[in-house]
Amino acid sequence: MGARLLRKIVCIVWLAHGLNASASFTVNDEISLKNSLLNNTGMTTVRPEKVTLVELSFNLLSINTVDIKNEVFGVSGWWSLKWRDERLNWVRSGFTGIPVIQVYNDDIWTPALVVDNSVNDLSAIDEDTIPLRVRQDGEVTWNPPGILLTSCEMTVTYFPFDTQTCVIQVTSFGYTIQELNISVHTGLSQTYFQLNGEWNIIRTWNERYEYNDGDYDYAKVAFYVELKRRAVYYGLNTMLPVLLNSLLIPMVFLLPHDAGEKIGYCLTALLAYVVILTIVTDGLPTTAKSQSLLGVYIALVLSQAGIAVVLAIHSLHIFHRDPGRPVPGWQGRLTRWAIRIMRCKCTNPADRTGSVTPVVDYPLEEKGDRLTRLNSKMFTGSSSSFAKREIGVSSSSVRPEVSVSEGDVEEAVSWHLVAQAYDAFFFRLYLATILCCSVGFMLAIASNSF
Repeated sequence: MGARLLRKIVCIVWLAHGLNASASFTVNDEISLKNSLLNNTGMTTVRPEKVTLVELSFNLLSINTVDIKNEVFGVSGWWSLKWRDERLNWVRSGFTGIPVIQVYNDDIWTPALVVDNSVNDLSAIDEDTIPLRVRQDGEVTWNPPGILLTSCEMTVTYFPFDTQTCVIQVTSFGYTIQELNISVHTGLSQTYFQLNGEWNIIRTWNERYEYNDGDYDYAKVAFYVELKRRAVYYGLNTMLPVLLNSLLIPMVFLLPHDAGEKIGYCLTALLAYVVILTIVTDGLPTTAKSQSLLGVYIALVLSQAGIAVVLAIHSLHIFHRDPGRPVPGWQGRLTRWAIRIMRCKCTNPADRTGSVTPVVDYPLEEKGDRLTRLNSKMFTGSSSSFAKREIGVSSSSVRPEVSVSEGDVEEAVSWHLVAQAYDAFFFRLYLATILCCSVGFMLAIASNSF
């Protein structure tokens, strides 16, 4: 019972003391306190202790820009600096009713810290309009805001599914590590961060290290931010047009030779890829440190489109050659071999137009005599082409035991058939090449997401 009563008395006395202290606080008291604290000589020029420890953190508000081309990272936020100055301690003074006072950086000493990878301002962290809060025990807290633009080495290999790591570096200028030391308080805080429409923050971390400059050692703190691009926009507006245009290039070999649009189509596909390449590379940094896989893919497809123009012109040149000019033996054999391998149904347009030499209809008795002479010549090693000219019938009219020689095959191949086989072969080759490149490109660029 006595102990309980004693605790009640102590609580009443403590509350009464607090109320009296609060009631005794006036503006004049704070003015008197500041005059007694700030009249110390050297308050603004001399650091509080032999080695002053400054705790540093950064509160991130928003990501303003991630400029890939100029390699600039811009953010908005405010710093949080804490250190202890025993010259501002008034715990044992008569002003115990004043818990905190506000002063400006012209009145007390502040650390000279610089964002050393800034691209627009290398002055010390400073803001004249933001007061510093000083507690009874001498702890000083300062929260100067800032819009930072720092250099950031961008990697565009996996654009637009890329991940960037940028850093904000803070260094103590003018004070060595034996005079001013820097440590991280809470690191990079995202409590008040507003989401960015293009970039996601994957993680943040900080590092502290020391570097040597001549005979002096300095402390440095680095705040790292790892960003990942939101690739939906670029997937719909960049990746999809690139892939669809690449699949249009092999289609040039499906156009008929007499349509008159073969060259116009392939030139249009080529120019479309030139425009796409210009748009994509315009947003990439002009550096040789890294190369975008998307740029490599577009350049590769662009090269294939350029070669397709030459192949289309050559195909038209073959198609419109003089029909009276014989097809070389090697070219005829190669054409027949390609047709059999590709199993394509290439037809000779000359067969449909009737430009092939018509078969002569000999009398039945004369056909029998000529067929007899044909058989005797074949047994003696003469060519079957001579037999065809002799009897004026196709090789299918000859008896089954008579075989067709290579000369027959070569004579049946026309320039139109060569051009058709030419287009069929390159259509399959281009389609397979484009598909392999596209699948390989998608797998390579998607590997960065896993």
